[in-house]
Amino acid sequence: QRTSSYFGRPWVWCALQDYGGNQGFEVYLKNVTVAPIETLNSPNSSMSGFGLTMEGQEGNEIIYDMFLGQAWSPSPLNISSYVSSWVGRRYHISKLPVTVQRAW
Repeated sequence: QRTSSYFGRPWVWCALQDYGGNQGFEVYLKNVTVAPIETLNSPNSSMSGFGLTMEGQEGNEIIYDMFLGQAWSPSPLNISSYVSSWVGRRYHISKLPVTVQRAW
């Protein structure tokens, strides 16, 4: 909004994880679900897609999966159900403990 969607130039919402080798197991999940969709649907948006700048892939794999899944959805993904489903697929568990769900 500050730059009128980059002055009308097409641009890509890009996720950069592991910048400079600084790994961490943290992310604000709304930044890869709600925020890009709100931006894409905002008036006069020139956002043209989603992208990944994959500098390092060793940490926080759910972000890559969630972000690319969001790219194909017209509305923000449900974070709680996505995390539960993703963890179930990855670690072969049927129900994610409530304490783990809250931690996300």
